[in-house]
Amino acid sequence: MKNRLRGIRLIGLLILCMMLYCVPGMAIEDTALKGKSILFFGDSLTAGYGLENQNDSWCNLLETVFGMKVTNASVSGSTVSAGLTWYEDKWYEGFDPMSRREIPKGNFDIIFVESGGNDWYNNLPLGSVGDMTDKTFCGGLQTTFRRLKKAHPESTIVFMSAWEDNCGPNWFRHNLGDYTMAAARICEEMGIQWFPAFDAFISGIHTNDPAFRELFCLDETDRWHLNPEGHRLFLPVIASWLRWEIYGEDPTEDVPSLWMLPPGLVGMIRNGNQNTDTIRT
Repeated sequence: MKNRLRGIRLIGLLILCMMLYCVPGMAIEDTALKGKSILFFGDSLTAGYGLENQNDSWCNLLETVFGMKVTNASVSGSTVSAGLTWYEDKWYEGFDPMSRREIPKGNFDIIFVESGGNDWYNNLPLGSVGDMTDKTFCGGLQTTFRRLKKAHPESTIVFMSAWEDNCGPNWFRHNLGDYTMAAARICEEMGIQWFPAFDAFISGIHTNDPAFRELFCLDETDRWHLNPEGHRLFLPVIASWLRWEIYGEDPTEDVPSLWMLPPGLVGMIRNGNQNTDTIRT
């Protein structure tokens, strides 16, 4: 009964999100995000992997629904680290590492960095917060932040973790959560705001739930990639967070049905909690 009720709620949530944010010809939302420019610098979670139409990705929907100017430099499968991993009797470097990727030129109000999943999945070393080399995840993330700050000193940098995942440890016996926690500490050290997408209570993305994956992921076995309905589901969540955390605009005042936002996000906004308070160890 509990799973059935959750499934009914998910379907209702999907229908409401589609009604509110996917009506053809709908006027652009008049919020603090309108006219702001954003650069996405991530992997498949922000690249719109698996979508037939890239306009369905939540990143591009920030432009069509909220009037943001979106530049997407995300690369599916990319890592942060430029270190080495062992696969099929050969050593391979991290794929198109963000720590060395070319940074787009332009003027960006927000630079949105998302990473962690591929470093964990591809068994790249975690490292430590004190690393100064980009051969580990920690070192690579710090290098990425430093390069972005140097290239765009006026931009606000935001970091987002991967979705929740309980697939277990990699070759280094690290869970994905270890990479997420390390990223959180680095963000705190470097003054980077971060969105804890791994916390489904905040993000609303329950990739560990088979019923959720059936409705909102590319297929029921995919724990990483959202289908168009999943992207529309996440859109108001991240838009509300950006409005509150970056521009201090309370989105709960104009959401027609407050229950459409994850309760953890509403609580964080209304209570003024810091993101690090949501980390669960």
